[in-house]
Amino acid sequence: MEKENINFDEGASKTFLDKIVDHEVRKRARQTALSERKEELRAQAVANFNNATKITAGVVFKGHGCILDQDVTRRVQEVYKMRVEKEEARVTKRRKKDDEDKKNVEKVRSKGGPDTWSTSDLKIMVSWFKRPGDSKLPTTKTKLQARYQLTCNRREDDRSRLKEGEEPVQGGH
Repeated sequence: MEKENINFDEGASKTFLDKIVDHEVRKRARQTALSERKEELRAQAVANFNNATKITAGVVFKGHGCILDQDVTRRVQEVYKMRVEKEEARVTKRRKKDDEDKKNVEKVRSKGGPDTWSTSDLKIMVSWFKRPGDSKLPTTKTKLQARYQLTCNRREDDRSRLKEGEEPVQGGH
């Protein structure tokens, strides 16, 4: 059968040619849809990456490897830097508060003993010796004096936890 004699308008050759054309049209449409969807997914992944507060593997990798190329290193460094700066600010704030508390304690100590201190002075001293696990600070002067007597022998070098041999103060004291 020669190609000049093939009838493309009817019969088996027309059916065969229609199938080939339909197959090619579907193939192109599928490829176009996949490429459009791929770009949409990539744009969504980039948006998720840029808005993420935590950089996780799920944000960076979507099952097909790294989709964000050079941006990953930059973004991870930015998030790490923000975390470090936040921690440094927290530590600085804590140190400043501790220094302020220490100055207040020294002022109260310079006034004399617990018998001469006012209620606010006693609150400063009792809070200075307060440790995790202690009940909340009392509000009356007599209870503050009692709490101070219970806690004034605690060490002052690390006030963030109870030391060996120290017990938390519970109840109305």
